[in-house]
Amino acid sequence: MSHRMRLTAEKIAQRIDLISPKVARNRAPIDNFVLEELTDASVRPDTSVSARDAVGEVLDWESHWGGQNLHFALRSRFSVPRGWRAPALHLPLGTAGDIFCHPEALLFIDGRAEASADRHHHTVDLSPDLADGAPRELLLHGWTGLTGWPPDPSDRSRLFLGECSVVDIDRELRRFLSVAGTALELARGFGDDRPEKHGILSALDAAFLTLDTRDPMEDAFRASVAPAARVLAAGLELAGPPLDVVLHGVGHAHMDVAYLWPTAQTRLKNARTCSNALRLMERYPEFRFSHSQPRLYDWTERDYPEIFDRIRSRVRSGEWEVLGGMWVEPDANMPGPESLVRQILLARNYCESRFGKGAETPVLWLPDTFGFPGSLPQLMVQAGLRWFVTNKLSWNQYNRMPASTTWWEGI
Repeated sequence: MSHRMRLTAEKIAQRIDLISPKVARNRAPIDNFVLEELTDASVRPDTSVSARDAVGEVLDWESHWGGQNLHFALRSRFSVPRGWRAPALHLPLGTAGDIFCHPEALLFIDGRAEASADRHHHTVDLSPDLADGAPRELLLHGWTGLTGWPPDPSDRSRLFLGECSVVDIDRELRRFLSVAGTALELARGFGDDRPEKHGILSALDAAFLTLDTRDPMEDAFRASVAPAARVLAAGLELAGPPLDVVLHGVGHAHMDVAYLWPTAQTRLKNARTCSNALRLMERYPEFRFSHSQPRLYDWTERDYPEIFDRIRSRVRSGEWEVLGGMWVEPDANMPGPESLVRQILLARNYCESRFGKGAETPVLWLPDTFGFPGSLPQLMVQAGLRWFVTNKLSWNQYNRMPASTTWWEGI
């Protein structure tokens, strides 16, 4: 069967778009946001202030709001109806138009940092324990970002705020969409000469034929999701033989301590990143996360001690891997050897004092650094670091590395 002639991939993409909004089984409104403009990233909003007492502009849904480089606090109130099984907050804050994830915000519920929201992650899962009908205080502390690439300070475009609400998630449908979307993306990456591509598209076609997408797409549709998921899983098993390879996926967030923003912004970004990783561990017990740069851990300990205590708990349980090596991921060519020694000494001492001996992975982690002096191997050996990781060697347009894994001999 020619899937190209039958436009199977295009048809499946349309079907995914059709059923994606149905992930929200129910929806309830939240109060309109009250906007408090902050002077810079170092200013922290008062988490004890209620949205009812907040002073500022009240934002309308489906309207434009903050422009670029705006530090903000958005305050609202919400309640989760009794009986909801998988509550979540849906927060479409808009798109800044840069290459990053802005706008981004750290989310507080009743004064406690819980998660973060950004332009790629509009939906924040909530604990079912909140489904008691009680009013909750919501605070979003964030930054709208810089528009364009490279950023254009004169750009006057503004974010568009969709209607924010509390939703009850159909988790079975969300899982089906996750598998179907990944399978479609994989199929589109194969050439037409690959039999696996046609096997995947056949599995997707059969699964979506099993779905009951007749109006009004409610009870009959939701009852058909589980059978469709089983058809898809069986079809993918037959799409091609598995590779004789085991892949281990470990979460990681590469963070530039100083790049296009002040370090105060990095401190907020780090808190958002860590809170998201911790929530993923709550939802998915098999999830593992690696986080580098002791300077970021130190800021978390100072700024958000509750988040830091949760990180330490996950380190002890083996779910969170501490990557140190150096205090930050520094330029390695401009500093002298004494500076590099201090980077390693500070990092290793901090990790041992906060997380215990042996908690830090003995790797010099410099994925985004340009250039490496010949003194690094001997400094690593003396510091007890066994491995070196970088990504920049693959960028060299003149001197091509013969392999991705090498044995480095120092001076």
